[in-house]
Amino acid sequence: MMIFVLYAAIVWYAAARWRRTWWAFSAVTAGLLLIIGFILAQGWISQAIGFRLVGVMVNGLLYPFAALLGLVGYYIAVIPRPPGEGAQHPCEHCGYDLVGMEETDRGVCPECGKPFTNRSPSAGGPRPGNA
Repeated sequence: MMIFVLYAAIVWYAAARWRRTWWAFSAVTAGLLLIIGFILAQGWISQAIGFRLVGVMVNGLLYPFAALLGLVGYYIAVIPRPPGEGAQHPCEHCGYDLVGMEETDRGVCPECGKPFTNRSPSAGGPRPGNA
């Protein structure tokens, strides 16, 4: 039974690692498909050979396990990322992604209101007039 706990932990780790990307949703979907495939395969094999390979209790627990795996996995996949994670040009104070803000003359973060320096590679350093 410990294999199911480890399996869920791996699927949920993948969902958390790549949350808010299609990789996270793919990992949870693949995890669900493997569990559903296991349920179907053990049912077909049991019918073919004439006796159950997996006990009734384990078989009855696989359906709630698949539901729990999917619900928690998709929930983890939609949790927002922390501020600044994946930002190309984060604000030094709040982590807001400042890409495109180099074009403004204000030089103020729209999220927290703190001034920032235009050090983005696309901006080529501070613009004349903002220094």
